[in-house]
Amino acid sequence: MAQEVDPDGKRTVAILTKPDLIDRGTETTILEIAQNKTIPLRKGYIMVKCRGQQQINEKMSLEEAAQKERDFFQKHNFFRCLLNEDKATIKSLAIKLTHHLVDHIKKSLPQLNEQIKKQVWEVRNELKDCEAGPPQDTKGAKLFLTETIKEFNEQINSISLGELIIKENLFVQLRRNSRSGTIILMIQRYPVINNLTEEKITRSQDYRGRELLGFSNYRMFEKVLQGHVATLEDPAIYLLNTIKDIVIKQFTDAVNQCFQNYPALLKITMLMFNQNIALD
Repeated sequence: MAQEVDPDGKRTVAILTKPDLIDRGTETTILEIAQNKTIPLRKGYIMVKCRGQQQINEKMSLEEAAQKERDFFQKHNFFRCLLNEDKATIKSLAIKLTHHLVDHIKKSLPQLNEQIKKQVWEVRNELKDCEAGPPQDTKGAKLFLTETIKEFNEQINSISLGELIIKENLFVQLRRNSRSGTIILMIQRYPVINNLTEEKITRSQDYRGRELLGFSNYRMFEKVLQGHVATLEDPAIYLLNTIKDIVIKQFTDAVNQCFQNYPALLKITMLMFNQNIALD
């Protein structure tokens, strides 16, 4: 399993257990493994002798078990050298793991420090977008609310004048809508007099009454104008709906920008706006 996750042996600390159960004749082979000669590992091997089940049942203390473990290695003909090399006993294992942990922390600290600095920088930038909030006293809170609403009203006035507020002003968005732009051009260029023949012009003169020169008969003028209005009614309604959608979006963006830190004020403003839109 260790070879699968650490094939190069750079992070593995191997632990050899139950040295008292090793078969006779294999001590030399096990010693070579413990001395990192058979399967080399950068962090090496540690041999330990833990308490047996009988010793656990007899409630042998950890201090007594550690002393017996040390006595075992000191008296062992083959593994005595491991004790001198700090490659045996649980105490040596604990010291070795502690050193590795400290080294790992030291290596990780610079990277962790950079991550913390980056997060602090991001949080500070986010805090810059947050306002200090309203004053705690009643008088200051009223003035603060008045200024906030005043700024919002200025935003709305700027939108109505077609000034750039957030992304694109009202008239730019309207012109970018291809169909709306076509309708505007059609309305602007629609001829006032269309399909009027010489006969119709002569007939219009016959219906003249007390109108001054240059002025047509009111009823005839009304009839001609009604035809023009009927032709432009559908595109004009479409244009109005398009303008309505753009105005709603522009207004919503302005509300979110001005009242983003005041959810109650934002909710009330949008509620009143939606009610007025519904009435219209």
